[in-house]
Amino acid sequence: MIQLPHIELKLPSGTTLVLQLLLHNQSTESLLLHPKLEDWVVDGEQIISPVSYLEPVYIVLAGGEEKSQKMSLQIPSDLKPGQILKNWLWFPGVQESGIPVNIEIIKLDTDNPAVIDLSLKADLPFSTEDSQLSPILGLMSGLMEFDQIPMRWLVAEILVKLCQTGEEYAESPAGSELLRQLRPTPFFKNGVSALDGVQFCDWIAKSLSSIKSVLKGRKGQGSLLYLWECWWVSLAEVDLEVGESGSIIGVPPFLAEEFVTELGKDGDRWFAGLILGLAQLSPAIAVNLKNITNQIPPLSDSFTERSLQASYNLATGLSGFDLLPVRWLVLEILLLLNQRGREYLETEPGSKLFTRLSRTRFFKNGLIAFTSAQVPRWLAISQSAANAYYESLGVPSSSRGVVYYWENWLWSLGAIDLNSATINNNIISSNLSGTLLVNQGDMDAGQWFGGIALGLVQLSPRIATQLKNIADRSPELFPPIPQHPVILDEIIDEVGSLQR
Repeated sequence: MIQLPHIELKLPSGTTLVLQLLLHNQSTESLLLHPKLEDWVVDGEQIISPVSYLEPVYIVLAGGEEKSQKMSLQIPSDLKPGQILKNWLWFPGVQESGIPVNIEIIKLDTDNPAVIDLSLKADLPFSTEDSQLSPILGLMSGLMEFDQIPMRWLVAEILVKLCQTGEEYAESPAGSELLRQLRPTPFFKNGVSALDGVQFCDWIAKSLSSIKSVLKGRKGQGSLLYLWECWWVSLAEVDLEVGESGSIIGVPPFLAEEFVTELGKDGDRWFAGLILGLAQLSPAIAVNLKNITNQIPPLSDSFTERSLQASYNLATGLSGFDLLPVRWLVLEILLLLNQRGREYLETEPGSKLFTRLSRTRFFKNGLIAFTSAQVPRWLAISQSAANAYYESLGVPSSSRGVVYYWENWLWSLGAIDLNSATINNNIISSNLSGTLLVNQGDMDAGQWFGGIALGLVQLSPRIATQLKNIADRSPELFPPIPQHPVILDEIIDEVGSLQR
């Protein structure tokens, strides 16, 4: 029987209790920790909302790592001696059971409320059996925290990753030629002007600094994208059914800050990297960019006006990332990945890859994790919440979604009107189309995991190589032994038959 930590204290009302949490990750999975308190229950009847503060707000624990976190909580000041306070300290998505907190109110000996420090060590997950389920716990923890993490963090990392991809593409003959054709266009000049107008590089740098201050980790490992890729590859390392460990797949560090320093405040290079990165990820966007190179009207008086409007819209959109939860952007990204994956599944290479992957431990673990974390249900609830928000603002169903907004901003940079309705647009907004995709998934966790996996194969060459290597290790399916009709005479006439 595992001895769970607990808190039993006698304190005066109004006391500030400072919990010095020493947290140890005894699993192999990286954990994002954000401890939370339930409501106080006084004498089993009265409910009081807690007042607590965390420092730091989040910590990331790699497998086997140990870190400290401080939680300051205020004991309600209007309680009488003898009353009993009960609560639970939870680690959402990491541990199903919480740490019980029981406090008996005693008389205050002095006029000034006391400040009490208490050290508490917790090995997470509490059970070593639970540590074998670390991929499930990691996924559940991540989904829960998507309501707390600002969208700005993930957007900044994605933009840096996108620009890195574009920089690599610019080194190729095809990418270099596309960039050469785009540079003279009003579209490109408006984009560069908009980025310079909002000091885009500074916005990225400040966003990355905020992430680093919270997700403290080794160099290149304190990022959302790095943590999720670690979770992704961990599905191939542990068998969730038997707790067996396998080979470890390395995840390269995400050196975002170094890349930002290299590009500096060069708006031309930033915008070039972003649009070339988009061209690599989306064939439809690549076609649109190629079409723009053929539309080079002379710069008119509207150029300055359009540049100012683009800068204003960009600044408005960037400020909105501080207000919206990252959950809605993650929803749209997963819908896009699932769509790309389903399209790839219809091809012969995609079908063969999926068939081989479905026989691997990686796929089985992913299916178990998605089912346990109820990912399809999370997607449906996220969809409903996003739609309710847009409806409260009066946004038409045809104009909703983070991706939709930014795609329209991108095409608005053209010096001539580009009607998004006539563009071969492969981007799904977070509204009706997204709802249809959720319905098509029919709450089947296997379909969602498979679709997302194949979508990642389409977008990331490194993940494509990883999954193809995993698929190559899948067990072979032996063809069935040919059956032929059994003739009674053959059995009777056989040597050593039943007649012997």
